Amino acid sequence: MDGNTTHNEEDEFIDALKDEMPEVFKNIDMNFEQIDEIDVILKSVAKTKNIEKMSHLKKEIDDANNKVEQSEGLVIKLENEIIEWNAFKKLCRRDEELQEIESLLKDFNLDLNDEVKMMEGELVKNTKKLEKDDDPKGIVQGQRVGITNYMDEIDELQKYINDLNHERTECFKEFDVELPRVVQEARVKRNQMADFNSPNSKAKKAQTAKASHNKGIDFPSDNNKPSDIFYMITINCRYRKRIHEMLKELRNINQRRRELEEKYAALKRELSAIKVSKMYRPTKGDPIDELFAQHMNKANLNLPVKRLAPGKYLFGTK
Repeated sequence: MDGNTTHNEEDEFIDALKDEMPEVFKNIDMNFEQIDEIDVILKSVAKTKNIEKMSHLKKEIDDANNKVEQSEGLVIKLENEIIEWNAFKKLCRRDEELQEIESLLKDFNLDLNDEVKMMEGELVKNTKKLEKDDDPKGIVQGQRVGITNYMDEIDELQKYINDLNHERTECFKEFDVELPRVVQEARVKRNQMADFNSPNSKAKKAQTAKASHNKGIDFPSDNNKPSDIFYMITINCRYRKRIHEMLKELRNINQRRRELEEKYAALKRELSAIKVSKMYRPTKGDPIDELFAQHMNKANLNLPVKRLAPGKYLFGTK
């Protein structure tokens, strides 16, 4: 287990610990009780020099030795399982997940803000068009309603994003305080490596590397949390469910976003088609051509039309 196990594997491991640890402690307690009994028998043997009691003492000592060996075997097995589980990498993974949530929420907000700006522009265009021209078929009015509904749903989705972002911020504040120094150091190194591998210029990378070499890495200095395996397991168990619930909510938001895109795909295609429609420019002084242009542009017909002569037009190849 390298720190990236599935949720079920983690749950199974914790359940196994719950089952095995009481057995280990129970055996250790029984060993101490038996050793206390042996101590009593030993004192009696030393006092009475009784052969039968000596034989009984030897039997108890042999039995105690076997039980101690069994307990040691259980402890070693449990220790190996804990080491294999790699609590350090799992805590680093929780830290990465919180960063991933933050990054994805920022991306969602940027995308939705772009959508809102685009739709606000379309709404202005449609409003001006509606004021300027008649809309007998209600096409423009329908688009305006669609745009408004789309923006309302985007706004609602942004509220969910903002709520999740607030929850993530609060969780990170608590989580960061509990983290041992080694995990915070791993975060700093991970972020520096990500910056170094980003598509920057070679000069900037060289400058960053030189600065890191000269100044060293700026690690937290006031962290006094323990870094033993058992503490890290405790912190991982405390925050894993909470972080994974946020990841689940993030997937739900992404699903709602996809559903929103599918729902308004037709409207966006209509708006895009209107954008690429070419305006027919009439020949000045030709009343027929001017009337023809008025109706062509009003209908938003994107037809290949060319005026050949007064009253004569080429539609495509005809």
